[in-house]
Amino acid sequence: MVQTRQQLKRKEEFDQLEFNKEFQRLAGIEIGQTTHLQDYEHFVYRPILFTMTDKLINTLLSHNLDKLPKFSGKSNENVTKWLHDITNELNMVKLDDQQKYSVVQTFLVDDARRWFINNMLTINDWSTFSIEIHKTFSSIMHQELALKKVGSRQQAYDETVLHYYNDMIELFDIIDSNMNDHYKIAYLKVAQFLELAQAEEKLDLSLNMEMNNLQLSHIDSVSAIKSSIKPYAPPPQQHKWYQSSTNVRCYKLGANDGSALAKLHSPSLIFISTWINSIRISTMIDTGATSSLITMSTIIKLNCQDQIHRHTGEITLGDSRIKITQHGWICLNLKIKNVNYQIRAIVVDCLTNNFILGMDFLRKYKVEIKISQQCLVMRYEHQYLYVKFERSNSARLSQQCTILPRCKAVVNAVIPGISNEKKMYLNVIDQGIQQHKRIRMCDGLVNVKDNNIQLIIDNPTKTIVTLPKSMVVGTVDHLPRDVYCSTLFSNIKTEETYVTCEKNNRWI
Repeated sequence: MVQTRQQLKRKEEFDQLEFNKEFQRLAGIEIGQTTHLQDYEHFVYRPILFTMTDKLINTLLSHNLDKLPKFSGKSNENVTKWLHDITNELNMVKLDDQQKYSVVQTFLVDDARRWFINNMLTINDWSTFSIEIHKTFSSIMHQELALKKVGSRQQAYDETVLHYYNDMIELFDIIDSNMNDHYKIAYLKVAQFLELAQAEEKLDLSLNMEMNNLQLSHIDSVSAIKSSIKPYAPPPQQHKWYQSSTNVRCYKLGANDGSALAKLHSPSLIFISTWINSIRISTMIDTGATSSLITMSTIIKLNCQDQIHRHTGEITLGDSRIKITQHGWICLNLKIKNVNYQIRAIVVDCLTNNFILGMDFLRKYKVEIKISQQCLVMRYEHQYLYVKFERSNSARLSQQCTILPRCKAVVNAVIPGISNEKKMYLNVIDQGIQQHKRIRMCDGLVNVKDNNIQLIIDNPTKTIVTLPKSMVVGTVDHLPRDVYCSTLFSNIKTEETYVTCEKNNRWI
């Protein structure tokens, strides 16, 4: 389009007029000053090296989290230990409670995951999750197993103090997370124990290294090393967990674990009579056993197999060597002098005695053992119940026995403290009691099978003799060293026994 000069001039005048109008409009606007401070956005330069380091740390932590065990809620899994380990790992990643709650769901599988999904409405934070999962999946059996491990745990020959210490602390946390240091390290503080134990360990290690480097000819040098090094001597009346000994102190108990089970014929063993389902059972009181135990054969005899809560496994006795099979546990109602008591006992395969009451029973009913008075003192309805000890090797008639005039009878007797032994020495009741009962018996050798023996009782009178059930007919023990026995046969084919002592010879 071709424009003339006049048209261009008009256009410039029009543009100038519009510019002046806009300038006057903007010039009329008043701008006020602000009194508040303006917000400034700071930009910080971050080198790429730091970003790569953070990513590397997060990758390593994520890799460690992938290695953590899953929890399925099975009976053989320890929820306390799992929760403790998972919490420590999440704390190392520096996650807050809400992040922990979101992440922990990935470590639940099977029954535990179904439980969590079904309870998501009520479990909505980390603290609630920790409480509820522990309440749901915790088992008293884990605490009992940990308690037994504490009673039998000894430091291995090549085990460091630190490893032994950490293992014991984990067991204590399973038993009671709020357990104080007094029960953990037997009067020694935790830090003090670790410091002193490691110092002694290093001292022993250095001594062993020096002795290994010495030649056999340098006997005097070895003696000098031994005399110059003074091992740490603990304060009086203090005990160290890491000491290796044959008897291990039980947690919260003043007894040597397993010592009573190991010494079958020790006179310190305590037996009492108890009744379960109207059946008399000779019961051993073992202050070294942390839990009460009963054999499967006794459960079958009581016809209580259906009441067993099955939980198979193994139990290690206090000597840390003998292991027995565990079938589960059972709640028992037993009578002692016509007073009812309740106890939960672990069902095992075999025992020295068919029924053992451990420290769980003694603590529950505050039982006092009076050795001088040969009895137990039990509290019952604000009164004291005295229960006399029963001799563990006493032989009692298993049933009522009737013997015709001038006849002999083979009877069965029960020995509660001995299960199976051969060639045991039977020491019958004295002559005065025999005359009072109008019977005759003789000492001799017997074989004990399933707590039972057989013996011959003679009725020399012209009247019938009736002997009551549970009558004591003698005691059974190992053959004394100064007594020798040999078997003779009479014309009437009744076995008699000839006993020879070193001091006196006598016919029986």
